[in-house]
Amino acid sequence: MDWNMKQIPLRLKMEEDVVFFFCGYHSTPPEHRIGPSVWDYYLIHIVHKGKGIVRTNNKEYMLEQGDGFVIYPNVISYYASDIKLPWEYSWIAVKGHGIKKILSRANISPDNNKFRHHNFDFFKYFSIGYENTININMANMLLIKSNFYSFFAQLINLNKKEKKKTNKDIKKIYIQAVENIINTNFHNRITVEQIANQVGLNISYLGKLFKSEKGISIKNYLINIRMKRACELLKSTDYQISDISRSAGYMDQLQFAKIFRKYKSVSPTDYRVKNSMLKNE
Repeated sequence: MDWNMKQIPLRLKMEEDVVFFFCGYHSTPPEHRIGPSVWDYYLIHIVHKGKGIVRTNNKEYMLEQGDGFVIYPNVISYYASDIKLPWEYSWIAVKGHGIKKILSRANISPDNNKFRHHNFDFFKYFSIGYENTININMANMLLIKSNFYSFFAQLINLNKKEKKKTNKDIKKIYIQAVENIINTNFHNRITVEQIANQVGLNISYLGKLFKSEKGISIKNYLINIRMKRACELLKSTDYQISDISRSAGYMDQLQFAKIFRKYKSVSPTDYRVKNSMLKNE
């Protein structure tokens, strides 16, 4: 029977001495068991649906959707899906001193090897996204690196050992995440809904949180960033308006011109001419 199990070979060594071996996704049957066994690498799992148990380091946990767990090297471990609600989970196998440091920063250890992550579907997409890939090329390798570190950056920010996070600290993390997403993706067709999904918060709550902290809506913050970029290009280049429109995140030049006039009170062409005259004075 096909239980939708996917596993993709990986070979990638990072600067921090992290070696990626393979990743996978498994929709398990009831009471599906792994182990008891010992592995010579770290197995990082996250649960997408259902529930199951994990026994490792003389402890037993019941885990469910949104929970993650790490099987440490050279530790006898066992995990099994629930008889009524068998779990679906993704995993990635890694080695190296770097991963030990990353897990430690996320407050994960052999004695505390479970965690929760708001973006629990990340590993699923990370794994099955390469199910048809035979050869891992440079682009995919870099994407794997980016996704892996993005996931653990969020986890570290939410689970720092050094300082207990207050509500204000957590809000700041989400605000910074929104700003980072916009500042690096404003030139793409990005929406407020996509930003909320990436941050992992309800769109209405995130919108209110952002506006209360920044005094501006996410939509208008995005437009301001796009207008700033458009103005820079209009003043410093002779690119066509259509090229600048796309570079600022607007595939429709007419829409770009309409929004630009609304925010700058002049057309893109007039803005360029005016600034060109000021430059030559």
